[in-house]
Amino acid sequence: MRKGERTRQHVIETAARVLNRHGYAGSGMSELMEATGLAKGGIYRHFQSKEELAVEAFQYAFAEVLKLRFGHLDAVPNAADKLVKYVEGFASVESPIPGGCPILNTGIENDDGNAALLKCSQDAFDSVLRRLTKIIRDGQERKEIRSEIVPAELALFLYSSLEGGIFATRLQGSRQRLKTVARFLCEYLEAEVRAKRS
Repeated sequence: MRKGERTRQHVIETAARVLNRHGYAGSGMSELMEATGLAKGGIYRHFQSKEELAVEAFQYAFAEVLKLRFGHLDAVPNAADKLVKYVEGFASVESPIPGGCPILNTGIENDDGNAALLKCSQDAFDSVLRRLTKIIRDGQERKEIRSEIVPAELALFLYSSLEGGIFATRLQGSRQRLKTVARFLCEYLEAEVRAKRS
């Protein structure tokens, strides 16, 4: 990687941490300059605007979250076990980007704010739902998940519950609320989602 590319990547990774903690509106160029160690011109050499940087920073943060949440699931053969492992991991392992879930943070801040960042958050949310839906659908084909389950609905229920648990946890300042949500979700997966062995 050339020096210019390394600098650009450094700015993206640093901006992801700053923006995820303080938000787009709450992060001025002075904060980004201080965190990256670059002057304004040094940042704008790589990005046309603060919005362009914020979009790339979000995409980086989301890719890191995807690796953390889904990267280890391919090694789990049973779809119901994958869902349980996903839920447990979500509750026990914090986001790799300081400040919590970038999808939740960006979506809440920009639901009536920056349209480009709202679209990033919406697309990321939908991407997670598609991944979970595929796990569920594949599990139904292998008779690991009950046939009456609607895959997209279960995916929405699981992910929305976990994101709600993150919000509750942020209000409390402890991961206990998220862990409580995850425990109930795992019990639900075992009782209502996993196909019964005949």
